[in-house]
Amino acid sequence: MREHARERLSWLPEAVARRHARHYAEVAERAGPALMGHDARRWLSILVEETDNLLGGLCRLASVVFALTMLRKKQASRWQRFSARSR
Repeated sequence: MREHARERLSWLPEAVARRHARHYAEVAERAGPALMGHDARRWLSILVEETDNLLGGLCRLASVVFALTMLRKKQASRWQRFSARSR
C-alpha cells in the first residue's frame, strides 16, 4: 500500500505534492502537544490511520531539504573556485 501511495504522489503536480507534505507536517505538529493531553487517544488513532500519508509527506520534505542542501554546497563550491581565480 505504501508503495502504491508513493507511486501516486510521484506523478502529482509539484504544487499538489508540496501541499500534501505541508498538510501532514502540520498534522504532525498539532499531534505532538495533543498526545500529552486529554485527546491523546483520538490523536494516536489519527496518526495510526494516517501513517502512510505522514511518511509520504516526511519523505517529500526530506527530499526537498536534501536538494536544497546540495544546491547550497554546489553554489559554495562555485564561489570558492571563483574567489580563488580572482586572487
